[in-house]
Amino acid sequence: MPAPDGRVRRASDDEPALPGLNRLWFAEGVSSFGTHITLYALQVLVVAPLAGLVADSLGYVTALGSAAAFFAIAAGLLALSPFPTVRSVA
Repeated sequence: MPAPDGRVRRASDDEPALPGLNRLWFAEGVSSFGTHITLYALQVLVVAPLAGLVADSLGYVTALGSAAAFFAIAAGLLALSPFPTVRSVA
């Protein structure tokens, strides 16, 4: 189907199907399950502890640091949706 400007669209012309941060991590919407797992590990091992350290350094109680870590992980998981992109192979 032609694009609004009259060009014939190819699969590589499509916007990445995964929203948010995926534009930073994936070139032209190409993703793999292994890459998602790696990014989840980074969220759990890097972002969550940093959120807890920031909360602790600001003088908040440990429970608040744990809540910050939980929400950092939840936000990362939502932004990096693991559902694979279905594309036609024509």
